[in-house]
Amino acid sequence: AMSVGPMREDEHARCLDMCATAFTTSNQFAQAMGISWDQFRAMAGSDLPWSKVGKHSLAARGSADELLGFLFMQEWAPDADHAHGEGPPNARPVAEIMEKVWTRAMFSDLCLHSMLAGGALHVAMGGTSPLAEDKGVGKALRLRAVEYARERGFNTVVVEPGHAKSRHIWVKHCGAVMRSEVLFADFVSTDGACFKHVEGSMGLAEVVCKRRLGDHKMCACCNIARLLWQMRQSRRGSARSD
Repeated sequence: AMSVGPMREDEHARCLDMCATAFTTSNQFAQAMGISWDQFRAMAGSDLPWSKVGKHSLAARGSADELLGFLFMQEWAPDADHAHGEGPPNARPVAEIMEKVWTRAMFSDLCLHSMLAGGALHVAMGGTSPLAEDKGVGKALRLRAVEYARERGFNTVVVEPGHAKSRHIWVKHCGAVMRSEVLFADFVSTDGACFKHVEGSMGLAEVVCKRRLGDHKMCACCNIARLLWQMRQSRRGSARSD
């Protein structure tokens, strides 16, 4: 029998390994950029250390306590739109497409007030063991993530699905709404790299648990201004620490 519960610290490194394997073997966008397993593993380890994701992340385990899959989750922060910014040059399109996705999403019906007030759970990354593919692990993890968000008082869950299977689960089974989407085939990076042969898209999906008054569209202009200011402050702080 499979169970889903809090991730243990001793599972964190194995989840990062699992994530690197999944992205470099089954993600066409990552493959098109030529990102190696070591590069992705280093990027994920830098972006998602235990100190950031240990509080909220989930793990799926089999009857023998074997690790079947995981979701790295954390309270959403203003720097979520430019993850992997410190990666190798060939990985820069990741940060660029994420910025496009988040920029478009800001002008949608996204619960920005809740996000800025610490009321958003961000599902930053997930993965499933190759031995557990097509056995319902991904669905069980994502359904539990939504339950967890409600139990912990989060108003909304935000996630950037970049794989068709993941997107399908979030939208069909978890009730997510796509707030923005960028097709890989339409995306061109600042260095001129294009991905016309890559199928699929990167998008931002949201599961609204409880919409607050401040999340109403009439507050959008104020919320967007606050978000842009916080993102600017976050980037300045990051630059000062480099």
